[in-house]
Amino acid sequence: MRIGRNAVALFIAGVVVAEAAMGMQPEIVRADDLELPLAWTRCLGDEQCVRIAHGCKEISVNAGHAKAARALSLRVAGDPALLRCAPRDTKTWSAALCLENTCVLVRAPQLP
Repeated sequence: MRIGRNAVALFIAGVVVAEAAMGMQPEIVRADDLELPLAWTRCLGDEQCVRIAHGCKEISVNAGHAKAARALSLRVAGDPALLRCAPRDTKTWSAALCLENTCVLVRAPQLP
């Protein structure tokens, strides 16, 4: 059985609500050093948002502008392949979601 992207997004949104209820607040990941045009992060649904690397972290942008956002991110933050980034935390999950018509990367601890 194939699970659609909307079903996955709804599941993730449900986990965010459950974690918030348990005191494990999700974090919105932002790139304070990267000014993107508003159109690059605007969305109407989760399916329009994708993750891109930004230095040693990830951010979320509109899929239609992902190529341009990646190029700008490389100029601002450097190539993640060449940076000495710490290993990614495997005890958290993240999802590119559309919240209030803006693509955001939501990160939260995994449930035990």
